[in-house]
Amino acid sequence: MRRIETFEPRPGVAFALLVAMTVIWGSGMVLARGVNEHIPPIGLGFWRLTVACIVLLPLVLPHLLSEGPLLRRHVKFFTLLGILLLFSWVALVH
Repeated sequence: MRRIETFEPRPGVAFALLVAMTVIWGSGMVLARGVNEHIPPIGLGFWRLTVACIVLLPLVLPHLLSEGPLLRRHVKFFTLLGILLLFSWVALVH
């Protein structure tokens, strides 16, 4: 059985992670509103996603390498999703 299928977080840990996610997500919106006169919305969205990808890359790299052929088959779809994510975030915040 794979490790992910046996993972069962304690309720306290799950609640703490949900609160942390909400605080981080909310603070990103506040930050975006505060700096929109100094940093263009598209630039802020780009750098926000770039930093998130760099932070998450060590965690997902083994899975990306093992699923390489599948990802290459759907690269156009993933590119579209990335573009839509960037522009929808900018539209919602600004």
